[in-house]
Amino acid sequence: MIIQTGSRQAYENFRGGKGTIYITWFVDDMPYDGSPLRKIALVEVPPGASVGFHVHEGTEEVYYILSGRAKYIDGDKEVVITEGTITITPDGTGHGIENIGNDTLKLFAVINEVKR
Repeated sequence: MIIQTGSRQAYENFRGGKGTIYITWFVDDMPYDGSPLRKIALVEVPPGASVGFHVHEGTEEVYYILSGRAKYIDGDKEVVITEGTITITPDGTGHGIENIGNDTLKLFAVINEVKR
């Protein structure tokens, strides 16, 4: 069993995005041998800030939107997402997210390694 407390850090222009975002890392590398799990984090994106578009190579990422309103970029598509939405970014594809609301966007992110 692993029990972790998070470590909150500020990031400016994260992955080429806009503004400062805050990430609380609960897992920031493989938690135990043989685990496909790589990262677990709470991501806070203030109004107008974003996580820049990036491609996942060898990993997949799941977002669960806890609160807020965002423009989610999935490849060449843009959709508006809100609280309760889940997104899945498979290996070899890209995504980005921008807070288009008036409140801080909060999302839970999980990144797993993809075995080939």
